[in-house]
Amino acid sequence: MAEQDKKKLVISKGQCKAAITRLEKYFVAENTNFTKEDVMVRKNILIETFNKYKELLLNLQLLGETADEEEETEERFIALMVIIERLLKSPPQGDHSHSQVEAKLPTEGNDPWWRQANLYSQGTS
Repeated sequence: MAEQDKKKLVISKGQCKAAITRLEKYFVAENTNFTKEDVMVRKNILIETFNKYKELLLNLQLLGETADEEEETEERFIALMVIIERLLKSPPQGDHSHSQVEAKLPTEGNDPWWRQANLYSQGTS
């Protein structure tokens, strides 16, 4: 039965590493239209996946397996977390809060209230 458990752990560990790879591809791709919500959800997935990975490694080590790729996977996790934290701290793409805003003053052609005010001021002069 221990051999069956060991296989399950190895397969689960591989699934965790694959999930981390998918997240790497997502954040490293040329897609720059990340929403804050999207980044937060993926950050939570990354943290949960890495914690599960660490737990699986511990269980495998208890069964006599060595954790050769642990350091590499941890470095990948840290690099992704740095990318995510930078994305969360940067202003959202398309943020126009610092750009010039074009506004039109009310005129006779575009504002019915202007006409009424203008008629009123002409009548009281």
